[in-house]
Amino acid sequence: MVVLLTVTTLVILAGAGIWLLSREKRLAKALAADESTGGIWFHPGHTWAAFQPAGVAKIGIDRFLRGILGRVDDVILPSEGRSVKQGDPLLTLAHGGRQVHLASPLDGVVCGVNLRRANDGEFSYKDDYLVVIRPTRIRANMARMKEYREEEGWFRAEMAKFKDFITFRMGTLQEVGATLADGGTHTDGVVGKMDEATFKAFTETFLR
Repeated sequence: MVVLLTVTTLVILAGAGIWLLSREKRLAKALAADESTGGIWFHPGHTWAAFQPAGVAKIGIDRFLRGILGRVDDVILPSEGRSVKQGDPLLTLAHGGRQVHLASPLDGVVCGVNLRRANDGEFSYKDDYLVVIRPTRIRANMARMKEYREEEGWFRAEMAKFKDFITFRMGTLQEVGATLADGGTHTDGVVGKMDEATFKAFTETFLR
């Protein structure tokens, strides 16, 4: 009897696990098919998730952070099979002797990495990704994500906040050798001009 109950419990748990994975895959596929967003959603910590028809999501860093960092010296990627939670450190970028730890935009399991870096050439969401995740809590994670179609408004707000941050911490952008043009572009490598206290405040403010 005990053995039967144990086997029954295991079968039920396995069935529930399969059902949950199937549900997450369907959600990811539906998000990938959304023409208004292109399947792309942004996390407040400036990582993005591009959902794929296969039920996975490609993860990368957005234009805002890419411009502020400038050229990346090295990328430390997570190992495949690692479980991650939304908001927890997922990958690390090395820049000018500093390490920038970036949050995962989703809960899930790492199922792939992309060793190609996007330092040179035209930047492209979906193509310039670093990690592939199999999502496990899409519906809950969406509460913190920003839609791609809202990117411009959100980016402009982040750029305005960053401009105020630099002015307060370091003086005007011109004084630190940086400019922010309309449309949210900025010269590369502003992070490299920050002292340690400013860099720490930057990560706490913009990479949460």
